[in-house]
Amino acid sequence: MGAAVQMAGAAVLAGQGVVSGSIAVYDAGKIVAMLRSRNGGGGGNRYTTDKKYAQKKLNISDRQFNKAIHDAKQHFEGNPDMKFDLITGDIIDQRSGEIIGNLLDYK
Repeated sequence: MGAAVQMAGAAVLAGQGVVSGSIAVYDAGKIVAMLRSRNGGGGGNRYTTDKKYAQKKLNISDRQFNKAIHDAKQHFEGNPDMKFDLITGDIIDQRSGEIIGNLLDYK
């Protein structure tokens, strides 16, 4: 009998593995493998929509933040609402869940 795979909030990018959420592999009702996000999973709020909070947690200036946001939004129609990954610095389009840039690239 084959193993079943359950994904919860996971995004898999080519060559980068799981970058958010977790994947559990079940066989005969038992977990046989568990893969977690890059930060190892666990407590705390990893994402925010608050610009000032993201800047503080990632230690980036207003100028760096604004440049990162401007560059990320150039490639998208409209003005997408975004959230920020406080671990990796990823800028995430809230509509699609797609990573559209990274704040730490401007640090």
